[in-house]
Amino acid sequence: MTPKRTSTQLDFSHLPLLDHHCHPIYRPEYARGPLPSFLTESFDPELIARHGRHTLFFRRAVKELAQLLECDPTPEAVEEARAALPLEKFFALACREGKIEGLLLDDGYLKDQTQSLEWHHRTSGCQVARVLRLEVLIQDLIPQHSELAGLTAAYVAELDRAAPQIVSLKSIIAYRTGLDIRETSAAEAAAALAEVRKSLKPGQRLRIASKPLLDYLIPVALA
Repeated sequence: MTPKRTSTQLDFSHLPLLDHHCHPIYRPEYARGPLPSFLTESFDPELIARHGRHTLFFRRAVKELAQLLECDPTPEAVEEARAALPLEKFFALACREGKIEGLLLDDGYLKDQTQSLEWHHRTSGCQVARVLRLEVLIQDLIPQHSELAGLTAAYVAELDRAAPQIVSLKSIIAYRTGLDIRETSAAEAAAALAEVRKSLKPGQRLRIASKPLLDYLIPVALA
């Protein structure tokens, strides 16, 4: 496809889109809060209240959402119009008007609070594929395995099992321990696993941030 040319600019609005990295939609019971809280990566209530409405991103988003919802371009009007639409209709409308035909979904973030991949496909009609977040898989397996060999075997087995349904792997090691991934021995990784398991608490979700363990396991996934 080629862009349309107008007198002053190229127009790409007719082209279909593939969102190559996005996250699942919140389930309604978790999608609560003022509009600015959904248009920032901050979780600080005071920061959201004082500054959330003044960012360029927020102002542009309100304008675009108002056009989509056919309402006045104010936060209050947008929130009212959005609340009047069931979630399924709003999501389908956004995908249709945005000409989004494909979604590559990283479902490893807040998985317990978001819609399934099947819901996204059924609701939007888009093609949907999964992006597997490695650290979340590791976090889920560690409570079940006290030995590195068992953890590694289960990790590889899960990756093999998931392979037909995924289009890519994703690592957030940059946020956790940095991109300087170093060659790590099994002995170092085993010692790190023992330390991580000491921090396990009943009912509390593990957040893995052990450099030796991640430096050992992330290359395993690549292999």
